[in-house]
Amino acid sequence: MQEVERNIPLGERVYEIIKKMITDGALPPNQAVPESVLAKQLGVSRSPVKAALTRLQEDGLVVGEAWKVPYVAPLDAKYISNAYQVRKALDSQCALQAIGNIPAARIDELGAFLDKAHQSMEADDPSLIRDAFFLLQEILRQYCDNDLLRSMQGKLHDHLTRIRNAVHATNDGEWLKIEYWMLKDQLEALRSRDSARLVAALNNQHDQFVRWLLKNWSL
Repeated sequence: MQEVERNIPLGERVYEIIKKMITDGALPPNQAVPESVLAKQLGVSRSPVKAALTRLQEDGLVVGEAWKVPYVAPLDAKYISNAYQVRKALDSQCALQAIGNIPAARIDELGAFLDKAHQSMEADDPSLIRDAFFLLQEILRQYCDNDLLRSMQGKLHDHLTRIRNAVHATNDGEWLKIEYWMLKDQLEALRSRDSARLVAALNNQHDQFVRWLLKNWSL
């Protein structure tokens, strides 16, 4: 049973808990989320749960219809394609703004991590490639100097985390081995400060991931 921490405002904590339950898959796609059930599970009144579900509807993670119990948003081909269309647009702008600001030390950090991931992949454990992907995303967000763009990426991040967690729960080893070489290309683009190459590599990665996912994952 989830418990609400007392040192964080109740409404915010309830919102974060339910959101994490959705992105982690504890609340699966299309599952009904009655206020009373969640309130009992979290040990709170229905009021903060209702407010949290309203916010999650605005975020696109919950679907609400008049006179019906809200439910978790579907995780289908349309949802995935829409999320990655938005991601391509945001990541391209973020990369353009960040590439000149990233210290060489952070690029070297990514390179060292990719070398470690390659060794792990050669030992038939590609899981570190997933961490390398998240490290690159963290670096790009950190050095993008557009606060509004970072805020928009933060909202989208919940949807992308949900997709990635669902894929990881199946078997993404094949994809990670493909992704390694794409990350190497992005690393070289960072080292040469080639923004056009970086944007093209990011877009290619997103497009190929969606194609691979829709082909190999049973939605």
